Amino acid sequence: MRAYIHAPFGYEYLKIAEGCDNSCTFCIIPQIRGKQTSRKIEDILKEVQSMLGNGIREIQIISQDTTRYGTDLYGEARLFDLLEKIDAISGDFKIRLYYLYPDILTLDHLTRLKKLKKLLPYFDIPFQHSSEHILKRMGRHYDRNHINSFLDYIRKEFPNSFIRTSFIIGFPGETDEDFEDLYNFIQEYQFESVGIFQYHDESLAASSKLDYKIDDSIAKDRIHRISELLNTIYASYSEKAKLSLQVGFVMNIEKNTITVRREIQAPEVDEYDIVDRKNISH
Repeated sequence: MRAYIHAPFGYEYLKIAEGCDNSCTFCIIPQIRGKQTSRKIEDILKEVQSMLGNGIREIQIISQDTTRYGTDLYGEARLFDLLEKIDAISGDFKIRLYYLYPDILTLDHLTRLKKLKKLLPYFDIPFQHSSEHILKRMGRHYDRNHINSFLDYIRKEFPNSFIRTSFIIGFPGETDEDFEDLYNFIQEYQFESVGIFQYHDESLAASSKLDYKIDDSIAKDRIHRISELLNTIYASYSEKAKLSLQVGFVMNIEKNTITVRREIQAPEVDEYDIVDRKNISH
């Protein structure tokens, strides 16, 4: 049992595994937290029941590599089996998935997700880049065709989908062509939420030993260009959201404004909406 400190805001995090078996060249999580250690399905289901009993109505499912949940315990990934069991629990609640590592994510998996009644159509998929040249240097085991196939499926089959991803800018060896590929990728898919990080050497990471380091000024210029593109995309989404009916949570009340998190927005991750109290009818 643990304290659910986010219960007043209607949500809480449910960790299903700790550690990671991947070998991304820029990451040291496996060195810090070790190999993946998954919790048993039965134990997770008990905690879901405990959360519901404590008023939690939005369960945030997390781990370092959620897609591979269960491989250490069961000899194969069991995430989607787990989700179906959680979905079958009675009650008025939603579930949100974080960190779906892309390499073993398939269209069959997405089809199973589509059948879940309690799943928020929120896809947190950290691509880190779109250029196959850079993905190989990062130690990420997927290519652009793989990425495009399930992004196209999500956009088609989940009409209210919200896609969050993250990208590293200025990774060693990132050419102008690699960057333009990433810029066009973001422009094509119009992601609802994007985390942008400038690459910096970490002494324990394999990437620190890679050649063709990117000059700091070039990396910052690229981040500026991406940021301007994202601001345009976000402004378009904000305009479309006006006068629409949304389900959400009040996160804070000030004298003149109310901070609201739409249900599709992830707590502590995505930007919230600020509502002018003068525009609220009583």
